[in-house]
Amino acid sequence: MSKIAKYNVTKDGKVQHLTITDFNDCRVQLMALMKKVISQQQARRVTQLLVGQFTMLHGYKISCRGKNPSFNEMRNNV
Repeated sequence: MSKIAKYNVTKDGKVQHLTITDFNDCRVQLMALMKKVISQQQARRVTQLLVGQFTMLHGYKISCRGKNPSFNEMRNNV
């Protein structure tokens, strides 16, 4: 099951909001935003951020603002 993670991606005072569902989704969305290739190690570093933590990547500050279980996970845990 995937987690739904919400991130703020900041550069030059501009903030983009990203919602990422899994590791591959993270790579695709960040590559589209940054116009640069994101390695598996870099994507893993982003997906492993805890809420409130941040990392720098290609001049962008990526901060995790929330992680929630998917709807399927919530339904299965009831």
